[in-house]
Amino acid sequence: MERMKATSKATLIALLLPLCVFAQRKAPPFRIDLPHGYHLRQLRGVDTRTGEISKLGGLFIRYDMGGDLPTADESKIKPAQQWNRQCSWKKDGSPDPIADAADVLCWIDVDEDKHEKILYVWFPDLTEFWTKVKDQHQIDLALKILLTYSPDI
Repeated sequence: MERMKATSKATLIALLLPLCVFAQRKAPPFRIDLPHGYHLRQLRGVDTRTGEISKLGGLFIRYDMGGDLPTADESKIKPAQQWNRQCSWKKDGSPDPIADAADVLCWIDVDEDKHEKILYVWFPDLTEFWTKVKDQHQIDLALKILLTYSPDI
């Protein structure tokens, strides 16, 4: 009798565990085209949705969806379907680029002490992505991924 109960419990756990894991998966908070092997993981932000996009041995990209903030006025944000998905490159010490040149603001921050370059990509809905990059190939790959971002689900 005891053996039958233990077998029943084990069977029940084996059947329910995959359902619990599946139920905990959240739909991504936005659309983005990820190359093979990359995955998106949502994290808990204090006041915004945050997360990361990564691949073992690949780029590690973080994001923060600033459009979640109560101060974000959605009526003033250009619809994502109308975004000019090119980078307006911001240079250190110079003013921001002309707003109508492109809708995505990009810049690279260099930390001389750590010998690191961080690529930042900012979208009109106040969502920001950033990742460490070593060379032009990694910059190109990051932009290939990030410029497909769309807040429309």
